[in-house]
Amino acid sequence: MPSVRATCCGWTLILSVALGLSGSVPASAQGPRAENAADQFVMAGESRLAYRSFGTGSPVVFLHRFRATMDHWDPAFLNAIAASHRVIVFDNAGVGLSSGQTPGTFAGMADDAARFLGALGVGRADVVGWSIGGMVAQALLVRHPSLVRRAVLLATIPPGGTAEQFPPMSDEVRKTVSKPAGGTDDDFLFLFFAPSEASRNAGRASLARLRTQTGVPSPPVSAEATRNQVAALTHWYRGADGILKSIRQIDRPVLVATGNQDAMFSVQQAVVLASEIPTARLSIYPDSGHAFMFQHTQSFTRLLLDFFAEAREP
Repeated sequence: MPSVRATCCGWTLILSVALGLSGSVPASAQGPRAENAADQFVMAGESRLAYRSFGTGSPVVFLHRFRATMDHWDPAFLNAIAASHRVIVFDNAGVGLSSGQTPGTFAGMADDAARFLGALGVGRADVVGWSIGGMVAQALLVRHPSLVRRAVLLATIPPGGTAEQFPPMSDEVRKTVSKPAGGTDDDFLFLFFAPSEASRNAGRASLARLRTQTGVPSPPVSAEATRNQVAALTHWYRGADGILKSIRQIDRPVLVATGNQDAMFSVQQAVVLASEIPTARLSIYPDSGHAFMFQHTQSFTRLLLDFFAEAREP
């Protein structure tokens, strides 16, 4: 993958030039895939958590975005990872098919994720967190570092951000995000992809793949769980009880990645996040938004798998 690299302040910036490399990557045809993996359940503390597991190899655990369930991961993205890793997606407490109450902080969600890994018998895993899942992953790195081998933070932000530091979400974004049941296809394209026709076409292809999943869809995220996720985001913006200082002590390898036209969070926030974590590197993808990895699937998956395969260990 062509790239431009620059080193600054102890971190590495990779400006990804992914033109011509977008699209899906075929995973192994053997065994379950993202489209047909069975729902499974495990007790983690007092919550019965739903999950799906497929692929073989070292485990990669996925932490999803605001108002999302296991159904909202693009199958092409997951299958590409499952070609060489065990993929584990799950609904945290109070979300989708899982019971329990959704915590009002990302630290609480990270503790639930740690209990989930313990219940599965996974002592250490690579972790991929998207949007608020990336915030949960940061809290997991701080609170349960022994569980994380490497972390990938997708389209997310550091704790402590304010409107004075970063551009706030536009009124149009806020209105669209708050629509019931996730809104329309056009809302999906607006929130997760760039305005260009190439990016919107990639979004339409992603939507089509999302609809190939079999089985009964997970129920929409409840109003109570949504309120608690909003409370957690508000707490994060206010500093999350000093987690910003703690992420400066992270010693696990971290990959921060984002699209350069994310409607939710600015590229500047990703740059700050990568600069705050001493072991982080940053990848910015062109002509893409909050779901850049569903658009630049091939090039980003290649980067991600190379990151997981690096010999250097913490």
